Amino acid sequence: MGKIVSLQWLRFVAASMVVLYHAAVYLTMMKKGGHVGFVPMWFGGVGVTLFFALSGNLMAMLMMRSDAPTFLMHRVVRIYPIYYIVVALVFLASLASPIKPPFDWRALSLFPYGGTTYPLGVEWTLVFEIAFYVFVALLIWFRRTGSAVSFLVGWLALILLNNILRRTTRRSMSTTPSCCHL
Repeated sequence: MGKIVSLQWLRFVAASMVVLYHAAVYLTMMKKGGHVGFVPMWFGGVGVTLFFALSGNLMAMLMMRSDAPTFLMHRVVRIYPIYYIVVALVFLASLASPIKPPFDWRALSLFPYGGTTYPLGVEWTLVFEIAFYVFVALLIWFRRTGSAVSFLVGWLALILLNNILRRTTRRSMSTTPSCCHL
């Protein structure tokens, strides 16, 4: 089975929504408080939700036809090189900018190491993605793809429990990324 072109286009639209939202946030920060109103505040959240839903559908299809090492390697090759290029570009841009991203070598792994200082300030999605891909690869490895729905519902329950226990305010999640406090 080949790529579903319409699904790929929808993922592109969703990813573009997130990029536009973050561009608006950074422009707002550069104007020192003046809101850049060309992108509504809900735009990024809808883009992330749509992208994750579509990607979850793709992962369900891929886990049925891939072996674990191939599945994981494809995900690694799609994420890490581009991530490292963007981090390098942000670092180079910060040399001439008042915005200085934090730098922690552990954060470059995109593993949930407990720190909160990611260079771009938006890596939380990639951290969840990498953990999810490892989890799916383990399901494939242990031949548990038939019970994936049960495991994934449990995964969602753990995320929900984490959000309830941590009680992060919506305001702190929707405003300035952690990397960009001036």
